[in-house]
Amino acid sequence: MTEDEQMLTSILDCRRIDLFVDKKALTDQQESVYNLMRQRRNNGEPLQYILGHCEFMGLKLKVDTRVLIPRPETEIMVDEVLKRLHQMKYKRKLKILDIGTGSGNIAIALAKFYDLCHITAIDQSEEAVNLARENANTHACADKIEFHHQNMTSFFFDQINNRQRYDVVISNPPYIKTKDLKDLPADVQYEPKQALDGGEDGLDFFKFIVEYSQLLLNSNGLVMLECGDDQAPIIGRMFKLFPRYYDLEIIKDYTQTERIVASKFSYKTEYNSLGIK
Repeated sequence: MTEDEQMLTSILDCRRIDLFVDKKALTDQQESVYNLMRQRRNNGEPLQYILGHCEFMGLKLKVDTRVLIPRPETEIMVDEVLKRLHQMKYKRKLKILDIGTGSGNIAIALAKFYDLCHITAIDQSEEAVNLARENANTHACADKIEFHHQNMTSFFFDQINNRQRYDVVISNPPYIKTKDLKDLPADVQYEPKQALDGGEDGLDFFKFIVEYSQLLLNSNGLVMLECGDDQAPIIGRMFKLFPRYYDLEIIKDYTQTERIVASKFSYKTEYNSLGIK
């Protein structure tokens, strides 16, 4: 659908075909709502925020300026995780950790499309966690997802101290360099900066996740991370610093850009902390 068609179907609560089959004039109130939507879009605001929702893996999720808008590339990452889990044919309930859950899109999709799992989803934004919970309730999977409002570092060390273990660590973390935030496209400027800012080199979250996931993973566990343009080879080298990681794979997105880095984990070698810089 065109953007105008999406706005009109939202206002009229109808299907696209109804716009052409039943051509009714907008009421004054509906026309006012449409004009406001059109003005917001002309100002550069993302269509998903204007509509108040987006589609992710066929699921309608509420989104607003509290959270990053889920991208199609992230669907590839979730598909890749699901493919691996179904191939392994696990007979027990898997524990999955979703870092930086945002709208809850990753956690909710995994909960809906993989039965034997319990997901822990964390975010440093309390507003994001509240919205993610709302989406999980809408899709009737809140019983499979445990949400935490906590920053990544403190959560990891709490879990390590409590000897918690996970089978999958998945994340689409912030990966934009701090200095590049001001140059992002107009529509991206509407999105929460803390969901975009990956630090000086854009790699702060990856460095931490790669090193410390070793202390949270079960043997034969999986780490899967979505990253920015040109970052995949660097993140791949991070994994190679630690002998416990194996079967490193870099996966391309729809534009053939290296977008996702995946690695398995084993306890066969000793843990080593290199303190990636």
